[in-house]
Amino acid sequence: MAPAYANMLLLVAAAVLLAATAGLARAEPVLLVGGAYQNAGSSDARNLAQYNGTEWFALASQFTAGTVRTLTEYNGKLVAGGTFATAGSEIVNCVAAYDGQQWTGFLGGVHDDYNQVPDVYSVYVYNGDLYVGGDFTHAGATAADNIAAWNGSAFRPLGAGLTGFPFAMVEYQESLYVAGDFITAGGVFSPDLARWDGAAWHSVAQGIANVTCAVYALAVYRDALIVGGVFGSASGVAADGIVQWDGAAYAPLGDGLGMDLGLPVYVYSLAVYKDMVIAGGRFSRAGGADAERVARWDGTSWAPLGLGVDNIVYALAVFNDVLVAGGMFEYADGNVRANGLATWDGTAWGTIDFANQYSLTREVLTLLPSSRRW
Repeated sequence: MAPAYANMLLLVAAAVLLAATAGLARAEPVLLVGGAYQNAGSSDARNLAQYNGTEWFALASQFTAGTVRTLTEYNGKLVAGGTFATAGSEIVNCVAAYDGQQWTGFLGGVHDDYNQVPDVYSVYVYNGDLYVGGDFTHAGATAADNIAAWNGSAFRPLGAGLTGFPFAMVEYQESLYVAGDFITAGGVFSPDLARWDGAAWHSVAQGIANVTCAVYALAVYRDALIVGGVFGSASGVAADGIVQWDGAAYAPLGDGLGMDLGLPVYVYSLAVYKDMVIAGGRFSRAGGADAERVARWDGTSWAPLGLGVDNIVYALAVFNDVLVAGGMFEYADGNVRANGLATWDGTAWGTIDFANQYSLTREVLTLLPSSRRW
């Protein structure tokens, strides 16, 4: 065999091995953490970082400007939404996609005709399309009031859109349920919670409550849709901050949640862990017992998670078989230093090396488990 040809084969084999090794490295599961912060662990990642269970990694093209509020995966890419004009070196206007190397936008992102700063609060994949919800009047060049769907090449409106802001979306019984702070959806009266069937909007039993209330979180548990936010009732059913919908009617979750001194309950996040609903937010009681900012519902009764955490929980996710809570708290279980990110293994609280010290400007707002490292 000629030496030049042999060397070429060696180079090709080395390249194949390197690519395979890189692929294996990227196949490791990670937890993506979005919010408003300056660094994660020893990484200088800002506002968006990934954690493999032991180490933090920045993205190859770092996210440096603005707050990350929501994350999902769509068509093999990571999608981020929030209050930002740029991602990496690209002008994207509040929503962007990342392929592992660089950020790209969606036809100029979202815009507001009223000269206000636009925002994206939620992104969700339904029936193969990416749904984007926030505070805007246009998605790309398409007129769309606060919600739009992206089919891979263009945006389309969802009828007449929403008269307010969508904070959460989830698929339930083959429809997309959209929750937030609004009165009508597509002209249909359904305060704070509405259903989109892919073609038209529908009321969810006249919605949750009145204009002073909002829904921030949705989760599917067993055969029910769990709805969390700040409200005192759902279509006449008493429910302080949390309620369930079975497709036909609302029902309370036991004695529900409570707050000392008569202050309103806020549920900002929901997750399902070990066949239990986990609720996080701003409350101090669950089912009549003390439960600081986080509690679990097993389908029958409420229980605290140890001593909870000492400030607001904005995000919950399950990663590596443990529950991860994110927010703006400093301690979990009374004395476990957490600084915005903590774990619960079903028995005890643990910590993640996220920050050396607590800061009021450090907030974890969204968590997304992924099967690959970005």
